[in-house]
Amino acid sequence: MESRPNTLKKGKGQAALGRDIQAKIGQQLRSYYDTLLEPTPDRFADLLSKLDKQGKEGAE
Repeated sequence: MESRPNTLKKGKGQAALGRDIQAKIGQQLRSYYDTLLEPTPDRFADLLSKLDKQGKEGAE
């Protein structure tokens, strides 16, 4: 069975996105929301901040 570098196994039948893909999704979402006339919702900004923090902690 081949292992994909961008996918992490979470258990039987479950998979999670790798940190590099999560970071890219976060960047794309921030870019999208930056183009909107309305500010990014606080709840969404908090979620992105948490994802960034997890990514930085995992890289150490």
